[in-house]
Amino acid sequence: MIISASRRTDIPAFYAQWFINRVRAGFCAVPNPYNRQQISRVSLLPT
Repeated sequence: MIISASRRTDIPAFYAQWFINRVRAGFCAVPNPYNRQQISRVSLLPT
């Protein structure tokens, strides 16, 4: 699985535990940067 999030933050350096929890949960919620009320659910399940 490849997750491209380089434009947002350095996930391994600052949010490793959060990332591990999200992978175990199988998804993460991502807010739209232009409309914070709009949240997308992104699957982290292998395909």
